Amino acid sequence: MKVRTSIWSVLYLFLFTATLSAQSRDSLLETIGKRPEWKAASPAKPYDDTNIAALAGKSTAALKRYGLVGATVQDWTNENRRVRLTLYEMVDPSSAYGVFTLERDIERAGFASVPIGTEGFRNGARTYFWQAKYLVKLEGDSAASSALGQV
Repeated sequence: MKVRTSIWSVLYLFLFTATLSAQSRDSLLETIGKRPEWKAASPAKPYDDTNIAALAGKSTAALKRYGLVGATVQDWTNENRRVRLTLYEMVDPSSAYGVFTLERDIERAGFASVPIGTEGFRNGARTYFWQAKYLVKLEGDSAASSALGQV
């Protein structure tokens, strides 16, 4: 009986993980938009292999090397606090983690871990975390960024 329960638990875990990885950037943004406390403050701007340099600058080569699928930038507001969300979609979770580690510098002044996503950190007005095949960058008020990251 315990073996059977364990097998079902493992299958459920695989199905849940596959569902999360299959979500599109658009559906993730729609999820935020359905929350009454968050309002889109700008239209979503998509980036792909052809225009990512305009967003990423000198990080473009690393993003492409790690397997960038695309990125989307959108501003959100909550109680007059504005947060810029940049959502990088990578080919798989290990790629998202790889790019996350490139941004993390524990020696930088103001570095602090945050309990968002699989792993996250804050550095000044920027919060980064990764979850499934996504790297998320939030820029703005730290409390508002944390609240948006929890969504």
